[in-house]
Amino acid sequence: GERYRQELRTREVILDTRLVWLDLNYLAGARIKVSQSRQTVAELVEIIQAIFATGRQASQDILRAELELSLLDDRLVEIDRKTSVLRAKLARRIGEAAFSRKMPNRLPGLRHPSDIAAALDMLEMHPAARMYASKVDAADQDVRLAGELYKPGWAVNVGYGARGGDRSDFASVGVTMDVPLFTAKRQDKRLLAAKKSRQASRLSKDTILLDLRKRLQVSRADWEQLENRVSLYQSVVLERAKETSEATLSSYQSGVSDFPELVRSRLAELDAELKLLRLKSDRLKAQAQLLFLEGEDDA
Repeated sequence: GERYRQELRTREVILDTRLVWLDLNYLAGARIKVSQSRQTVAELVEIIQAIFATGRQASQDILRAELELSLLDDRLVEIDRKTSVLRAKLARRIGEAAFSRKMPNRLPGLRHPSDIAAALDMLEMHPAARMYASKVDAADQDVRLAGELYKPGWAVNVGYGARGGDRSDFASVGVTMDVPLFTAKRQDKRLLAAKKSRQASRLSKDTILLDLRKRLQVSRADWEQLENRVSLYQSVVLERAKETSEATLSSYQSGVSDFPELVRSRLAELDAELKLLRLKSDRLKAQAQLLFLEGEDDA
């Protein structure tokens, strides 16, 4: 049981490290996207200030642009704060390298999970389930040993004595038998306690298996649905957000749309990009949960 506990702890450390790393990877990508958006808004501020100097632009547009610039700066500060917190968590696993290593620009390649039927079958071999199964085995042995107390106990003693002088040596044989006559005082209580302990161990094992199955089914559903959402954002949402932003910019330059509408379209494009990054990260986190449940040969 302790060996299975150690294996379970190893899986938990791997999972926790992956989840923290994926959050850090998302924040690194989000910082790049927000910085790019901030640069775009900063350029708009310069353009508006130049137009305002000629008297063809309202002062509120400048104030709105500077406000959005400040809000983007606040986003960057918040991203840096969360990054520092997550790096501190990661340092618990990999040491001080968590503060100095740069995040790669690409997501990691995790092993593809098994199909749901095979994964459910593997749960019996999960270290959490096997840890409780070992407790059931120990409880079975306790019941068996408690049953042995109802049987008579036999003991045979053999002795040999050497005597000096004219006296002859002697040998002795003794047989004793312990008959449990009043079992209610000791044997019955011990057997009942052993059976109750075994039943509790079996219930604990069934409970942990039920929890593992539920966790697997939820993670599997998340993983599959997130794949669909990633495809939707890549093929439809992000493209439309970019097209809307470009069209709004053209309209603004032509004097058809106002500046707040231009800002909203830019921020909508940024939010779509950030959402796509988050969906990709969440999908890998669900995949990491599946690998924790079914196990990995190289873990």
